Amino acid sequence: MIKTAEELESKIAPDFSLPDETGKLHNLDSLTQGKKPLLIFFIEKKCPCCLGAKHFVDTLTDKYEKEATVIGVINASGKEAETWRKLTQPHFLVLEDPGQKAIRAYSAERGVYTTLISPDKKIVKAYPGYSLETLKEISAKIADLAGIPDKGFDSIAAPKKLTSGCLFPDPEPISNETP
Repeated sequence: MIKTAEELESKIAPDFSLPDETGKLHNLDSLTQGKKPLLIFFIEKKCPCCLGAKHFVDTLTDKYEKEATVIGVINASGKEAETWRKLTQPHFLVLEDPGQKAIRAYSAERGVYTTLISPDKKIVKAYPGYSLETLKEISAKIADLAGIPDKGFDSIAAPKKLTSGCLFPDPEPISNETP
């Protein structure tokens, strides 16, 4: 899990094209537009750890809303994705990936995996979970990529040890895809 994440560092980020709740497609180019770093939070739709980690991703989103783009990628579409958004009220854009093409392209084995991408579309670091230490590191790396002082990250609620979420199950077949 950690080794797989480390192997992604410095590689060109895989491109993707995923819809938001309105059906608008977003891809790597559109999300790094304006030379902003991109933080991707991978969400397993039924994972309680993703619900807990979402709060910390919201905090990073709020701290760096002008300097970085933060998105969630969920293994759901339609009503399932809408239910997750309504339940959690994320401060970041959530893209739907029911076939898990982007999830697999980024080697996200579990919910709560997070990947930081530089404005030139290279993977800065992939995190196979989160902890207070990783959240502080993500904050510092976003600030560095954006060329601004680190806004810091502190929380008594963040786990001290690396915590990850539920395994992504095999994707359900999409009706317009051939097996």
